[in-house]
Parts: sequence; C-alpha cells; structure tokens
Amino acid sequence: MDVRGVLPDDSGLFRLAVTPAGRFTGRLWVGGRGYGFHGMLDLAGDATVTVKRGRLNPLTLALHLDLTNGTDQVTGSVTAGGWTSGLWGDRNVFNAKLNPALQAGTHAFVLERAEDTSVAAATGLSAIARSGTARIKGKLNGGHAFSIGSLLARNGDCPFYLSLNRGTEVVVGWLNFPATQTTDASGTVLWVQTGTNAFAATLRAAAAP
Repeated sequence: MDVRGVLPDDSGLFRLAVTPAGRFTGRLWVGGRGYGFHGMLDLAGDATVTVKRGRLNPLTLALHLDLTNGTDQVTGSVTAGGWTSGLWGDRNVFNAKLNPALQAGTHAFVLERAEDTSVAAATGLSAIARSGTARIKGKLNGGHAFSIGSLLARNGDCPFYLSLNRGTEVVVGWLNFPATQTTDASGTVLWVQTGTNAFAATLRAAAAP
C-alpha cells in the first residue's frame, strides 16, 4: 500500500448482507461515522445507492457483486463531493459447523513502521471464532487503546479500520491470518493524520516477539 492519496475523509469500512433474491442491507463507515444503506442488485449483480449523511454531502455507492466467477468478492466505488474511492471486499465463507475457520483462536501481533522495525507502532491480539468473526484489540504506541469487530475472508484477509481524533486520523488496511500456524499475522495498514501535526506511515503486521 502507498500512503499517497489516503485521507481520513475518504477511507473507511463497509459491511454488506445480501439475500438470495438480491436485496441487500449494509453499513458504511467513513470519516469516523457510520451510515446505513439498502437496495436491490440487478441481474448482473450491480446497484447504485445514495447514502445520506445529514448536513454532509451524500455518498454515492456503486456496488458490483461477482455472480459468475466464484470469487466471493464485491467491488465498486464511493463518491462524495470532489473525491472517489475504490471499494472492495470479500465474503465471509466460514460456518462454525459446516466450514469452520482453521484460524480460530488467538493471535498476538505487532504493527511495525516499514522504515523502522525496531519500535512497534502498535500491539494487538485477535480472537478469531470458527464462524470467521474476529475481535481485534490492542494499543497504539501513543497510548490509544482500540477494539474492533471484523470478518475473515477465504484467504485469511481481515479488514482493519480505526478512526481517531474526531475523524482527523485513520488507521486502515488489511491484516492476514493464515490457515497454517506458521505465522500469526501479516499484512499492511496505513496510519494517516491530517491537521497541524500531520503525518503518514506504512505499518506492517508481524508476529509478536
């Protein structure tokens, strides 16, 4: 990942639930706030919905659900005012009884600055259920504690999103928890802050020492 072009206002996270008939409900988090939406996919798996945000400019959400290639992915874009961000996500294919996640259990990890791995930017612990749900807790090296809920993709990818300081700071990216037990965590997230003390850093996940 590259920190260029990533800002707290246009980075986020979404969840989507789709029925067999193509109706969907979801929630989108951007700028530190969450917004609900709903709609109907057409026969090609496409939909465009407007997500209202009160006094802020509404979001235009374009979705495409892959119905033919078996990728278990959704792609699209989010547009508001003068910016457009790409959107992509993976289906949680796991089921506690029929298809349990082999990653189930706890995984300790650290987030290290790509340019200086001698000091951890954050420490974390993930608790992954057999159903593919994940609870990730930890602390940034500035002392800010966090706890987020997420879902696991088929390949072990797990979206990670934190919005801090009233939406002026974001930590966003993907962690990966492999099905093998050789590695506890990998992946890359971006840590970006705007304003007076602006900074941007690339963080890489690694097993806790």
